[in-house]
Amino acid sequence: IPLIVLGLRVFNSLNASIDTVAQERIGREYLHVMTPVLRLSMLQRAATNRLLAGDASAAQDLASNRTQLETALGNLADMDARQGRLLETESRVQRLREGARSLMESLKPGLSQDEAFAQWNEQLAQTLNFIYYVSATSGMVLDEDYASLFLIDLSTIRMPREINVAGQIRGIIAGLSTGQGLSVPMRGSLESLLKIELQFRAELEQSIRLLKRRAPELAARIGDPIASATSTMDSFRNDLHAYVKGTEFSVQQGQALSARGNAVVAGLYKAQDEIQSALQGELDTRY
Repeated sequence: IPLIVLGLRVFNSLNASIDTVAQERIGREYLHVMTPVLRLSMLQRAATNRLLAGDASAAQDLASNRTQLETALGNLADMDARQGRLLETESRVQRLREGARSLMESLKPGLSQDEAFAQWNEQLAQTLNFIYYVSATSGMVLDEDYASLFLIDLSTIRMPREINVAGQIRGIIAGLSTGQGLSVPMRGSLESLLKIELQFRAELEQSIRLLKRRAPELAARIGDPIASATSTMDSFRNDLHAYVKGTEFSVQQGQALSARGNAVVAGLYKAQDEIQSALQGELDTRY
């Protein structure tokens, strides 16, 4: 092969690799902007459940969180206006924004607690679907670098799913802050979510083990905060089972469990931040 032809092939291959990483960076920027949308939507779900369970103090939290969620959705819309065409997002961000607004505006006295919780669950499912979509159209899921690929898997699929199911558990528990027990449907939902959490966690830990085979230092860096968060979840799970199966309930116990649920979700978000930071570092060192 003539050297000039070989040189052109190498040059084109290098440019393609640079373009791929640049596209992945856009995907990672979307994930960075999506994280507060996901977190604040979960908080809105939990505060809504508290209010409908009879906790009047949740009204102030709802108003404050709504303002922050509107801002986060606005930041996402700004990002999408700049980069949406590249990732073919079409009207997805607009639909997410309208869906959240509709749920917040529909909160009225007498609204079914179970129905409102289910509607927020669907909104969050659509939010997660958008994260998966962006990870695909940005090419993140096709990354050829082993370490980057597993960090992408963790940051776009494994950890968001774990955070979401923990957030649903926290959302249900928020209703205990009034000192009441759980309704039969809510208790059934809780038991189901606790089983799903164990399944998602097993998949999360498997992904970390696979990363450890090729990049042990990276696995240790992100594995420690994940292990800390899941350990907190185990302790929370045990106390939760004891409370729900008991016959005596109090405001103090309910509020303490609600605070524990907040700590679990906060720990998982801390681990997610570490994963995203590690992924950004991997992309920066390649080109």
